[in-house]
Amino acid sequence: MYLFYFYGISLKMKKFIRFLFQRFGYDIVRYHPPFIRGKTDKASIENEYKWLKEFKFMTIIDIGANEGQFADKIRLLFPNAYIYAFEPLPSVFEKLKDNFKEDKKFTAVNLGLGEQKSVLPLNENEYSPSSSFLNLTDVHTKNFEEAVKTKELNVNVEKLDEVFTAKQIELPLLVKIDVQGFEDKVIRGGINTLQKAS
Repeated sequence: MYLFYFYGISLKMKKFIRFLFQRFGYDIVRYHPPFIRGKTDKASIENEYKWLKEFKFMTIIDIGANEGQFADKIRLLFPNAYIYAFEPLPSVFEKLKDNFKEDKKFTAVNLGLGEQKSVLPLNENEYSPSSSFLNLTDVHTKNFEEAVKTKELNVNVEKLDEVFTAKQIELPLLVKIDVQGFEDKVIRGGINTLQKAS
């Protein structure tokens, strides 16, 4: 494995160098270290998010959970809260589930959320946190060359309100939504649930 550093080189030059490597069957992409649960520094999280602690959340809904980066931080602040984490990408969902397999107050749900029940094509990005139901914009492809390649796969989508009709939500409730531009659809499908959030 070779690591190359391109600090101080123009974007045009970076693209040229990458093009040369690609001609020989190689590619240069930004390295994203894998998320490892439990490696989050508790003191820095408690300092950064101390304003949240006063809410004493008992239920947390993490929409767009990816591998559990947010859930890992929020668990440090609210050890007794129940966390529901939604992640539509099957491969990422498996990592999420594995990361929290010892957590008895954690449920991973392999679903996308939107304004109606359906099956939708999802653009799975080479950098999974950039995956989206929406197409990449020119701004994204020009500025984030490490997160450009996508493949399409169909995923199940449901309304947040329908997922939680039969479930009792213990209040206070925190809802985090990070779904790469699809937030308005999630909100329209979850108005009743979101109204319960602090």
